[in-house]
Amino acid sequence: MKILLTGCSGQLGNEIIKAKPKNFELICLNRSKLNLENNEECLNTIYKLKPHWIINSAAFTNVDDAETNKKIAFQINSEAPKYFAKAIKKVGGKILQISSDYVFDGNKKTPYKVNDQMNPQTIYGESKFLAEKSISELLDKSNQYLILRTSWLMGPTGNNFLLTMLRLHKTKTEIKVVADQVGSMTSTLNLSKVVWELIQKTNYRDEKNINYPKVHHWNDEGSITWHELAVEIGEIATKIGLIDKPARVIPIKTSEYKFSTFRPKYSVLDCKSTEEFINLSKRYWKNSLFDILSKINH
Repeated sequence: MKILLTGCSGQLGNEIIKAKPKNFELICLNRSKLNLENNEECLNTIYKLKPHWIINSAAFTNVDDAETNKKIAFQINSEAPKYFAKAIKKVGGKILQISSDYVFDGNKKTPYKVNDQMNPQTIYGESKFLAEKSISELLDKSNQYLILRTSWLMGPTGNNFLLTMLRLHKTKTEIKVVADQVGSMTSTLNLSKVVWELIQKTNYRDEKNINYPKVHHWNDEGSITWHELAVEIGEIATKIGLIDKPARVIPIKTSEYKFSTFRPKYSVLDCKSTEEFINLSKRYWKNSLFDILSKINH
């Protein structure tokens, strides 16, 4: 089975490659091989390769930069997935679209369910919402898509909160971190396994002509604040010898930190339906942190 992976040099794409089951052929296209800002190139690449699945993990992920680079953010996050969907509607195959908690408004106080009302508050969130909308409208009747929403993504490579905190713990004595935003971290090590499980379970259901859920959520077990996460990163990193001594992590309010755009107050995702579908339990967030930091240590 032929799988096309976009965003293969990103933090998630990197782990998807490592977690690939043996019975899949994986075609990895980075920016130099596929320009997501060119709609015709997106179409023609799918027409030419005819993959059984597209895993679209490529994205314009900088939430603040998206506000000032709207055109590029919408092109990469909304238009490219739409043209992938148009292509596979014509030549066959399926798409697994990686989406985000930012499609919600962050006003709930209980975990977001897969069918909850979407209400994005940022350009980034709107761009991911529009991708979901296009894909579902184009492919719903033909059962050719999955959407996988996640939150607070981090792993041993790339540019993420964990690696930033690790650097600050090494170089600072004090760090100020927001303590009034609640969410759940997602390890790229865990999410990459979920991606492959979703594809395999969907393939099985398809072969048996059994319906399958189209929209999925995944994050690690446990709801936390950024402050709690930063403290735990310092403690685990010290225990395993990545740093000598953790910095003091000072809790602050969102209003004290100069974010250039909106941040959700609450972004925990309800993953129960996905856990049941792939028969996999979520890993506790502290254990996931340990796994990531241990990989960095070797």
